[in-house]
Amino acid sequence: MGEGFGGKNGRSPLRNGFLARMTETLPRGRFQALVTSGDRRLVNLHFGHAGVFHVYRYEDGEVYFLESREAAPYCEGREDCGEEEKNRLLEGIVSGCDAVLTLRIGDSPRRLLEAMGKQVYVAYGPIHEEIIGIAADVIRRGELGDIRQPAPK
Repeated sequence: MGEGFGGKNGRSPLRNGFLARMTETLPRGRFQALVTSGDRRLVNLHFGHAGVFHVYRYEDGEVYFLESREAAPYCEGREDCGEEEKNRLLEGIVSGCDAVLTLRIGDSPRRLLEAMGKQVYVAYGPIHEEIIGIAADVIRRGELGDIRQPAPK
């Protein structure tokens, strides 16, 4: 399995305080999220500006980093963005992921991702905390639901 979030033996270093109590109450389950981040610590990058995407797995109260996926930025300007090319790019980037977690995202990529069955979450904050927040909603409801308000573009 992938690298644990910052701690030895794949354990989060925050498991000894508030997050430990919070994750103990989360139901068992698993999902994967594609995250836009410039530093692999915070959700802090606009989806369309990301050249590297990070995949994390939530599993039974733990958050694991799985891999980074390099890709050309989704769109660097209107003239270089063909719809078929965008679709192929998005399909490859989000393969195997249930959700996308990003600082901001335009309407067009959001609609394309949702048409692919991916739930889009817009947030800013520590990746592990944001994923645990999503997990509480996702797993308890048995579906991916939008618990974040979209940020302005």
